[in-house]
Amino acid sequence: MRKTLVLAIALMAVPAVRAAQATRPFSAEDMLDVVSASMQDISEDGRLVALTERRTRDNATTDNYRYGDPTFLAPSAARLVVVDIETGKRLLPLGDRLLNIRQAAFSRDGKRLAMLVALPNATAISLHVWNTDGATPPAPVAIESSNAIALNSALDWTADNARVVVAMRTPAREQEAADRFKALTQGPIIVHTS
Repeated sequence: MRKTLVLAIALMAVPAVRAAQATRPFSAEDMLDVVSASMQDISEDGRLVALTERRTRDNATTDNYRYGDPTFLAPSAARLVVVDIETGKRLLPLGDRLLNIRQAAFSRDGKRLAMLVALPNATAISLHVWNTDGATPPAPVAIESSNAIALNSALDWTADNARVVVAMRTPAREQEAADRFKALTQGPIIVHTS
């Protein structure tokens, strides 16, 4: 009986303690620290989820004049997290750092995670593969081509889990796209009047 009474008094005291704590209104500064998560992929067995976490504060500078430019990669500072749904364990394949993660995809067997990561200069993309057992750090994949991974590339695994499929772009095509965007945005302005 005594334990029940002590528990009841403790439970009634919790709201009083919370009410006594100073509360402050939600501010614009708080809004900058809100973390938004975007799911990248889920393993076929549903056990692993890859997601990126980002805060507005970490992504404050953007060159809005470049949107629409096929050779521009918008900066995005995010943390890649893999969550094991069964245990709740959070894994950080690329470490506890902010990177420009473009896309992530699990192999069909869920044993590996491929990631497209923009290099710091945001003009090229690198491909990394990580073993989901966490035993080894992610390894960059050497591209044996004079072409580069396209900035807007998708990412997918072949059915046998042996290869990753990405879109590539030749240097000439990249230059042509940059020239066309420049002509559209900085070229002559034609005005028709009557």
